[in-house]
Amino acid sequence: MARFVPDVATHRWVLITPGRASRPHASISVDETEKPSCVLCLAYQNPTPEQMEKYSLQEIYSLGNIRVIPNKFPITDTHELIIHGPQDSIDIEDFPQTQVEDLLKVYRNRFQVRRERGHVIIFNNRGFLAGGSLQHPHSQLVVIPSQINLEALQLEPIANVVDENQFFTVYCPEFSQWPYEMWLAPKKKGGVYADVADEEIKDLASLLKRLIKVLLIKSEELRKPDKGNYNFYIFPQKDWYLRLIPHFKHRGGLELGTGVSVNEKDPAVVSEELRLLLEKVK
Repeated sequence: MARFVPDVATHRWVLITPGRASRPHASISVDETEKPSCVLCLAYQNPTPEQMEKYSLQEIYSLGNIRVIPNKFPITDTHELIIHGPQDSIDIEDFPQTQVEDLLKVYRNRFQVRRERGHVIIFNNRGFLAGGSLQHPHSQLVVIPSQINLEALQLEPIANVVDENQFFTVYCPEFSQWPYEMWLAPKKKGGVYADVADEEIKDLASLLKRLIKVLLIKSEELRKPDKGNYNFYIFPQKDWYLRLIPHFKHRGGLELGTGVSVNEKDPAVVSEELRLLLEKVK
């Protein structure tokens, strides 16, 4: 059972979740004679009642190709898996625009449904270095009790603009903790993600798809052995934003010991690089 433990001096929290240790760390075998071997693929393949019970495949919500199921290895009492589509090898950068829009609409729906239970955290871990345990593209929703103090950053001032459209600005904040991280901030201030409009989702989907493509290009340029590792999350409170963080570095002892992030890439220089790359991406 998960439990929250506070630090008495700093009022920071740690979440102890022993049950998570038994979760799979790769696509796992459902049965020796059955295909597909990935449980998240199975969610699209008419699973039997026994399989649905065994792998917690009960559908909570769906839209287009997007499926939402409970997480079999939950971090907290409310933990959902948002499966991006039926295939292991295709994700946001290759989706049709409408499927990216559907994904963002599913985020909105789940936020609306869960918002009264506490802090709604919607996040995506892609790749082993970013904390991903399954290859199949998926995002997650976790609800943290309201009494827990969140340490997520408030909306940073806009600087080093990379791109913009009618409703959003993409930029690399001066306070960038990771090389090439980008923030997608709505131009309309004071809102929460649960209230985002369909026309805004279209703009957000277009930007997110192109920016992920750019990060994958940059990953190739940097010759990273494990390319395509990134996280993004949606800030759960007012003045929401989407923060996209590629994993082009590991945190060292200084950062772990002091809490001070070391970023060897100047955000102003990074924004110039990213603007040039975006010109190649449609």
